[in-house]
Amino acid sequence: MEESALFKAARKLDQGALITIFDNYAPAVYRYCFRLCRDPVESDIVVGDVFARFLENLSSDKYQAIKLRICIFHITYQTMIDRMGASRQEVAVERKLKTEHGQALTLKPSESDDSLPPQVLLFLTTDLTAVQRHVLLLRYLEDFSLNETALIVGKSVSNVKVIQNRAITKLRSQVDLKVEDRPQSFASNLDT
Repeated sequence: MEESALFKAARKLDQGALITIFDNYAPAVYRYCFRLCRDPVESDIVVGDVFARFLENLSSDKYQAIKLRICIFHITYQTMIDRMGASRQEVAVERKLKTEHGQALTLKPSESDDSLPPQVLLFLTTDLTAVQRHVLLLRYLEDFSLNETALIVGKSVSNVKVIQNRAITKLRSQVDLKVEDRPQSFASNLDT
């Protein structure tokens, strides 16, 4: 079933559509949460919370004009901000952030976190602001466009560009990091 038809059926509380949505999106929501909190139990709890909120908000006007995937990730973003905001403690971690041979780390678009260097994962979970972490994960690992990311985090496209650029600058200053180019529009946004 096409995403828009699935979303429409879910709004009518069609049980088959709701099960399909959960089956299709729960693994992605779990991975996204796990990338942020690195706790499998917490990630499972968040998945449950996300889909409970999704059901509560199915009839909401604010989700009528957006894609299902964006809706799910917007709810996930809001849930993670709510859960992490209260319990997050900033931890200063001194560490050597270059590889053993002094080579630069390279961050590629749409990498799985299994292939991300542990230094980048540590930095993503400790030194960036919550919004910066979300924007980088949405853009690089979930492969959302600037417009889609802006919808998910509830900010303007230009604000998302600023957040992304500041996060990359912060990463570059702490980690000898090279960001590989994506399509032209993305590459130009990294350097502005």
